[in-house]
Amino acid sequence: MDTYKILQTVSVVIIGGLLLRVAGRKSLAQMTVAETVVMISIGSLLVQPLAEESLL
Repeated sequence: MDTYKILQTVSVVIIGGLLLRVAGRKSLAQMTVAETVVMISIGSLLVQPLAEESLL
């Protein structure tokens, strides 16, 4: 496996974890619509680089 891909995956997981920590630990029922959209957006942004071969 490519070392760059491993480093990219680890960095995305760490940065994503930090972003989700900053967003808080509310349950879905306690979140506003805007907070829910932001959480879903962060999740989809984290998965996309890992699922595709290129970032462009």
